[in-house]
Amino acid sequence: MVSKSLLDKVGQFCSTEITLLAIGQQLQYKLKTKQYKKTEVKTEVKRSVMSEMRRKVSLFFHFQDQLKQTTPSSETIELKDMLSRTHFQALATAVRKATTSQDTSRMKAGLKISLYSLLLKLLSNNFTTLSII
Repeated sequence: MVSKSLLDKVGQFCSTEITLLAIGQQLQYKLKTKQYKKTEVKTEVKRSVMSEMRRKVSLFFHFQDQLKQTTPSSETIELKDMLSRTHFQALATAVRKATTSQDTSRMKAGLKISLYSLLLKLLSNNFTTLSII
């Protein structure tokens, strides 16, 4: 699944970040067990997982930029830092920036709802109990 991702900045991060790969693998397993094992469903599950991973990574890049602006430290920012309570303000600002159109400065409501559901999945489906996080 990861080998089919695009070779842009987001796609490369999706294929190298260990935490994101573990989350994607667990999400894919959960979606496969819920649905039938038909060929069409398999490709749909793969596309769904890949698009969710890309959305998480693009939000993470906004979060990373925001956190670098507010706290100029030399520490590396990881994906698990996005789920920390201490960085909630940076996450809220990152969501705001990710869901605002740059040319018209209008809010993208559908993307905001999608990011909200992705964050809820991360927090509620025991992804935080992974040994990597």
